[in-house]
Formats: sequence, C-alpha cells, structure tokens
Amino acid sequence: MKTLRTPILTALGAAALLILSSPAPAEFATVQLRATDDAYVDSAYPDANYGASLNTYIGDRASQLGGTCLSFYQFDITEVPYNAEITNAELWLCKHEKYGTPEQTFTVDVHLVTSPGWDENAVTWNAPPAYYHLPTASTTGTFNPPGWATWNVTPDVAGTRPFGVLVGWAVKMNPLPQWAWLNFYTGEHVPMPDYRPMLEITYNTIVAAEPSSWSRVKTLFR
Repeated sequence: MKTLRTPILTALGAAALLILSSPAPAEFATVQLRATDDAYVDSAYPDANYGASLNTYIGDRASQLGGTCLSFYQFDITEVPYNAEITNAELWLCKHEKYGTPEQTFTVDVHLVTSPGWDENAVTWNAPPAYYHLPTASTTGTFNPPGWATWNVTPDVAGTRPFGVLVGWAVKMNPLPQWAWLNFYTGEHVPMPDYRPMLEITYNTIVAAEPSSWSRVKTLFR
C-alpha cells in the first residue's frame, strides 16, 4: 500500500498544480463614474476660479473677452478593485457649445494629471494641477454639438489604480485655434445630470490566485 500512495498523491498534487496554474476564465464588468471635480482656467483672468461653472471651456475665448482656456477633470476610481485588470477606459465629455464654423475641425488632447487630489474650487490659471507634457490621447473632429466626445485613457487608469484612487486629466486644444472654442457640460449642470463628465472603465473581475495558494495545496499532500 505504501508503494502505491506516493504516485497517487503525486498525481493529485500535479492535478492541483495544473488547476491553480490554469488561468481562470475572464469575467468582465463595466462601471460608469461621474467626475468628482471639474473646472476650467482662463489666461485672461489668471486668478479667477471657475469650479462652479455650468460648463468647462477649451480654446481661445477672445470672442467673449477671455483668453486661452483649458479644462480639468478628476474621478474617484475606488469602485474598481485595486488589482483588477483594466481592459478599457474612456473619458466621455458631453458637448454643449461650439464657437466656430460647423465644418471647422479641432484636435483636442488629454494629458494625465500628475498631482491628484486637486480641488475644483481652488484651481486657477496661475495655480493649475500639474500634468504630463505629452498627451495620453487625441481626438480630431468638428466637435459639433450635441453629442459626446471620447478619448481612450486605458494606460492612465491601469497605471493609477494599483497605487491610488484618484485619476484626472487636463484637456486642451492643440494647436490652439484663433477665436474658436468648445465647452462641455460639468457636474454642476443640475438640469442635465446625465450629461456630466464620465469615465467608463471595463475590467476583468477575476484576479490572480494569492501566492500562498500553492503552499496550502502542498500542505494537504504531505
């Protein structure tokens, strides 16, 4: 009997190892998160705060006695498990107004903010959140309202979630057009709650086995 036990247990151990080493089937979930903070800044009014504005502006607002504008958006991604595999993430902004001709096209860049935790009621042109110089994504089009504009920001969310819960972006036109601008709905636009800035994240809910799992299996066959 003793001579038979060793191969049997060895076979069982190998089977357990195969089960643990085989990847679990992917199960995907999608969450839609609304911005916790959104604001724009204007070079013509460098110390003014627009965190309570119903719209965020980007572009050249000289037509409205303004200056160069860019916008900031921040999201709390705590709802996504810290060790989830992020398979897709998109920033969605709902277009409200465009100042320019209907056929005029713009390129709009999104840049990852490197100083998360900023307050929409404190940012100004002179005190903006810091962000990467190179954009994460760019979208080119007419941006004629109504409708949504989207940017794929998967690398930013995937890189942020294991270590933090806040992620955000600076949004601006590149190159800057003359006398042309866009604006988007903000979280303060109460009559249009469904038009608030949104971050849509799809992730794999199956996480890797804990490193101690195989140790527990080995204990069973000692």
